[in-house]
Amino acid sequence: MKKSVAFLLSLILVITSLLGCGGSNDSSVTETSQAEASQAEASQAESEESAQTQADDETVTKLYEWPLAEDGTELTIFTKLLTSIEDFDTNKTTLWYEEQTGVHINWIQAPEAEFTTQLNLNITGGEWPDIYAANLSTTELMSMRNGGVIIPLNDLIDTYAYYAHQILEEHPEYRDYLTAPDGNMYSLWYNDTGKHMYYTRKMFVKQSWLDQLGIEAPTTTQEFEDMRIAFRDNDMNGNGDTTDEVPFMSSFKAWGGSPFCYFICPFQMTSGDGIYADEDGTWHLAAAEDGYKEALTWMNHLFEEGLIAEETFTQDKNQFKAIINASSEEEAIVGCFTAAYQGEVINNASYTQQADYVPVEPLEGPSGQKIAPSSGYGDFKARCAITSVCENPKIAIQWLDFWLSQDGRLYQEYGVEEGVDYKIVDKPSIYGSPTSYERLFELSQSTLQNIVWYNHTVPRHDWEEIRYGNALEDGSQETLLYEAALLYEDYYVPTGLKALFWIEDEVEAEEYDTLKTDIDDYIETQSTAFTTGERSLDEFDMFVQELKDIGMDRYLELASKFYGNSGVDYDGTIAG
Repeated sequence: MKKSVAFLLSLILVITSLLGCGGSNDSSVTETSQAEASQAEASQAESEESAQTQADDETVTKLYEWPLAEDGTELTIFTKLLTSIEDFDTNKTTLWYEEQTGVHINWIQAPEAEFTTQLNLNITGGEWPDIYAANLSTTELMSMRNGGVIIPLNDLIDTYAYYAHQILEEHPEYRDYLTAPDGNMYSLWYNDTGKHMYYTRKMFVKQSWLDQLGIEAPTTTQEFEDMRIAFRDNDMNGNGDTTDEVPFMSSFKAWGGSPFCYFICPFQMTSGDGIYADEDGTWHLAAAEDGYKEALTWMNHLFEEGLIAEETFTQDKNQFKAIINASSEEEAIVGCFTAAYQGEVINNASYTQQADYVPVEPLEGPSGQKIAPSSGYGDFKARCAITSVCENPKIAIQWLDFWLSQDGRLYQEYGVEEGVDYKIVDKPSIYGSPTSYERLFELSQSTLQNIVWYNHTVPRHDWEEIRYGNALEDGSQETLLYEAALLYEDYYVPTGLKALFWIEDEVEAEEYDTLKTDIDDYIETQSTAFTTGERSLDEFDMFVQELKDIGMDRYLELASKFYGNSGVDYDGTIAG
C-alpha cells in the first residue's frame, strides 16, 4: 500500500507540473507524461518514505494551508443554479474563496428547473467538468463510474482531505453509506442532522384548545381519541357553531402529512418506506402484518366518528394551508394535524402561528407499544464527484474538503464576513452556548441573494454547533424544530434502512424501483379505502394476498440484498 501511494504521489507531481486542471488531449503532452511517469516509477523506492511521511503529515498532524495553488490553477465545476442565487461567478462566497485558495472556478451553472436535463446532456456529451457539485443518486454514480466519468475518492480522501478523513474516522457509518459494491467511494456527502430529521411524521395539536379543556397533550391512543371527541363536540373556536371544528385534518402532499405512520406506530412497527428489518435482520412489509390491520381498524373507527377529516385523503398542501392558516380565532377549525414540522403548512402570515400548535409525543397503543421508527441518520445524500479529466485531483479534493469543516458550514449558512453578513450576539443559542449567530441578510428559497451558495453545491457536514447556533427564542422556527424533536428522541427504534443503498445489477435496480412504486401506491390507495370504509376490513387477508401477487416477497428479497446490514452502531438514541 505504501508503494502504491508513493507512486501515485510521484506521478501526480510529475503530471501536474505539465498540466493545468483542464483536460488537454494533446498527444505530445501525453508522450511527455508517459516518459516522466516511467522515470517516476524508476525512482519510486527512493521517494517512498518521504512521500508517505508527507501524506501522513497532511492528513494526521497538519492541515493543508491556503492558498492551495499559486500558479493560476483553475477548476471547472458543474452545479445547480437555484432561483434564489443570482450568479456563482459574482457571488461573494466565490470571490472570497478564490482569494483564499488561489483557485479560479469556471462555473457551469445549470438552472434549477433544467438541472437534471442539463446534467445528463453534459455527461453524455463528453465535455466533462473537473467536479460535479450537486447531489447525485447512487444510480447516477454507478452509471458515471461505468462510463469512466468519475474516479474513486478513497485514496484522495485518506491522503489529502483533512476534514473528510477526520469525520469518516468519527462516523464510520458514513463510509459505509458512501461505499459502492466495488469497495470505492465516488463522492463526498451532504447531511442534515437536525434533530427533527430523525422522525418526520409528527403530530401537532392546538395548545389553546387543550387549555380550554384543561387537559394535557395525549400520550395514549385512548387519550388521543377522547381529545378529538372533545374537539368535535365543543365550540372550541368560540364562534357559536359547535359543528365546524375539525378534530384532525392533514394532506398527503405535505411533508410528513400522511397520517398513516403516526396512527399505525402504536400498533405496528413500520418506517417511512413501509419496510423494516427486525432484530434478526429479517425484512418485513408493515402493511402485511397483523398490527397493521389493528391500526386500520382503529382509523376506520375514528373516521366513522368524524374524528378524521375526509379531505385529508384528497386535498393538496395548498388547499390544507388555506384552511389551517386562519385569519382569526373564530375561523380556526383544525384541532390537530400531521407534518414534519409546523412550518410545513403554517406560514405565520395570518392569525395562525406555528407556535399555536405543539407536538404530541408518540402514542402508546393498547399493547403498550410506543415508538418512533428512525433510520438513525437524518438526511444524508451523496454529493460532489471528481471526474477523470481533472488533472489536479489533490487540489480538487482539498477545495471541496474545506466545506466539511465547522467554518465551512458557518460560512454557507451565515456568510463569509462577520459584521457584514452575520454577527455574534449575546443570546444563548439553541445548541447551548452563551452566544449565538444572527444572519444580517435574508436567506430563503424565495429571496434572491448573491452572498452564499447555500445548501445545494458543496459538501456539507452538519455540525450541531452551527446547525443550532442561532438564538433560542420562543416561537422561532429553529427552536420549534428542536423542541419537537426532543419529544420523540426517547422513542426512536431502528428501521434498518441505510441512508444510501447501491445496486450493481441494473436489471435488479429497475425491478426494485418498479416493485416499490407499485406496492407503495397500492398500500396507500387500499389503506385509504379501509380507513374510509370503501373496503371492508374483512378483506384484509385478501389485501395481503394481493400484495404478494404484486411481488411483495421478491420486493423484500431485494430490499434485504440491497440494504443488507445497515452498518450503523445504533442503540436507539441519536447523538448530536
